[in-house]
Parts: sequence; C-alpha cells; structure tokens
Amino acid sequence: MGGLICPKENCGSGSYTKSRRIHTGCRVSLSHLLAPVTWCPYNRSMQSLPEEACRFLWVVAQRVVPESVDLDEDCRQYFETIVDRALLDRPASVRRQFVVFLKLVRLMTVFRFGSVFDRLQPDRQDRVLSWLEDCPVMKLRQGFWGLKSLIFMGYYGQPGNWQEVGYAPEFDSRVALSA
Repeated sequence: MGGLICPKENCGSGSYTKSRRIHTGCRVSLSHLLAPVTWCPYNRSMQSLPEEACRFLWVVAQRVVPESVDLDEDCRQYFETIVDRALLDRPASVRRQFVVFLKLVRLMTVFRFGSVFDRLQPDRQDRVLSWLEDCPVMKLRQGFWGLKSLIFMGYYGQPGNWQEVGYAPEFDSRVALSA
C-alpha cells in the first residue's frame, strides 16, 4: 500500500521520502494505524507542536537565549521535552494559538524586511523580538512573553544550567531542617 503515512516507529519495511515523510513500501495493517503516532524515521521528542513550529521555536530560542546555541543534542532534546510537557498541560486551543503565533512571528517580517524571520540577519531578528517585547498591541506582547517564558523554562529548567541563575535546590528536605 504505497503512499500511506505509517505511524509505526521503525517498522522496518518500505522507504521514506525525506520531504513528505511518506512511507512507500509497507503493508499498513490495522495495528500500524492504531499505533501511537510517531513519524518514523523522524522521531522527534515534541508531540505538542508540528515539526516546522518546533524548528522555528529553536530559531527564536537561539536569539532569546544566545547560550542555547552551544547545547548538544541531548540538552536540546531535554529543552524540547520541557517545552513539550508545558504545552501538553495546556488545552488544545492554547496550543493552536501558540502555533499560529509562531507562524505570525515568522511571517510578519516579510512586510518590513522582505524575508521571513529565520532568514534575517541576527541584528534584525533581535530588532523584531525587541519590538514584540514592548509591542503596543497587547495580544502580540502577551504572545511574545509566553514564548519567551517557554524558552526560558526549556533552557534554565535543565539541571546543567541551574548555576547560571543561582539556583541550588535541596533535594533532601531533612538537610534544610538540620534533621
């Protein structure tokens, strides 16, 4: 059954076209179709955002927290897991609004700079983000602060980055009580 999207992770048969994630050689069974949706072979950690929104979130994260550029693959995966869990705790309508906001941020630069956000020079990207941070339109400002909060949560929520913000948790409550 060529051309069906196979949700079964690493089913081992068939081939995939990179651009469309279409499984072209597997006999798709009912168990394949009822399996949890994880697109093979592109096993992303984020379930709450589409792939293009996930990639764009990472572009914005590199501008909001410049240190995030130096994260290795495991730390980036942890970043995505933290953000994903936070988004999965929200209603589907809020997740849809967040995806629409990411698309808006990406496309709104076309009118001013003639290119989408991720193709702009870093100084222009910073200018756009700075404008959104203090935007006179309240909904855009709120959307940006939500985006920025998620990015900060994803980066500074990792145990390896706790020292940067002076966070030193005590995991044994008895130590704090001198017991």
